[in-house]
Amino acid sequence: MTTATTTSAPVIKNKFQSVVLAFRPKTLTASLVPCLAATALASTTEMKFQWWIFAYALIASFFIQIGTNLVNDAMDFKKGADTAERIGPQRITRSFN
Repeated sequence: MTTATTTSAPVIKNKFQSVVLAFRPKTLTASLVPCLAATALASTTEMKFQWWIFAYALIASFFIQIGTNLVNDAMDFKKGADTAERIGPQRITRSFN
């Protein structure tokens, strides 16, 4: 007989941790991979690689991903989808209620 194992959501201890978890750090690879792919493609050209351009692009893509995550949480809360019955980690909109 096998039993299913479940992973528990992290326990939110304070507002700062709640905000950091709202950024969903696990999803930031979705913004890292395109920057790496574009950098690899650009390295095949004759142009000189400039780290500052890569750094700014990476920071901008991280902020876009974080902003998208926060807007998604806000819209889920507004629609009523973010309730106590929701399966998964606690979202920032529920943690302040």
